[in-house]
Amino acid sequence: MDHEDSRAERRRNQEELWRDTNIDARQQLNTNEARQIYRKRYLHAIDLYDAVYALVILSRETDSYISLLSGQSYELILKVSEYLGFSQQNQSQSWINSILFPSCIHPCTQTSKFRVFVRKRPLLSYEAENCEYCVVKARKDRKTIICHEGKLSKTSRQLQMKHVQYRFDNVLEEDIDNNRVCEATVKPLLQHVRNTASATLLFYGQTGTGKTYTLIAALKYLAKHITEKVSVSFYELHGRSKCYDLLQNRIEIKLLNDATGKVQAVGAKQIELKTPSENSLMQILNSGIQLRSSCSTERNPVS
Repeated sequence: MDHEDSRAERRRNQEELWRDTNIDARQQLNTNEARQIYRKRYLHAIDLYDAVYALVILSRETDSYISLLSGQSYELILKVSEYLGFSQQNQSQSWINSILFPSCIHPCTQTSKFRVFVRKRPLLSYEAENCEYCVVKARKDRKTIICHEGKLSKTSRQLQMKHVQYRFDNVLEEDIDNNRVCEATVKPLLQHVRNTASATLLFYGQTGTGKTYTLIAALKYLAKHITEKVSVSFYELHGRSKCYDLLQNRIEIKLLNDATGKVQAVGAKQIELKTPSENSLMQILNSGIQLRSSCSTERNPVS
């Protein structure tokens, strides 16, 4: 019997002993168990972080860039920067420089063809019923998302805290309504299409984060504000090889490159509307939405 077989045999013998007792003899916790066991410490750590964030970041005066850390040593400022959890080294250094050399601060004027907006959703009712708590905070004024991440230690008996900041082009807080979300995200793209050529809107996130909810709001916004002649196609991609036309009862179609190298949906149905109305557009889009592939998940029973 080799070493691996011997270890597996010992594990089976130990599990047999545990099976005959009413005592939970496990020496490890899963993440959800740890979050509940250390709930008070977890929330206390978040409160402490918020206090430091308010004192250090929000104490800076609007006109003079004076911070509570002004005049302190580089080492102390670096430690505070690490605690506040800047996600990238250049972001951390930029913040440190803003404390040490306030006259060097300039507003960001860079523009990009690709912009990332983050919308934070509130706790769902079943999450609140399960005594779950929010560990993500949106700072719209600074366009940042703060994640209070609790990780199990190597022994899986303690929950260790880590605070990380992520900066985006814009951050939408949980209490913002769909119309304001679309004004910030969809409206500029619609204006861009009218002025130049094309635009793409992507919804990305794990199950239960509100992608479909926001997508439907965006489609309604477009249907309400598009008055020009429009051509509508609606198809669904599955991995790299499958594509289904949602305007033709989910028949499979092909994505192929044309002579210019552009990808074309061969066989996809196009519906042209010379004078579109909100009702006519939504009637077409709703028929496609109802045919979208969906499956229930543990996190989202209506996904």
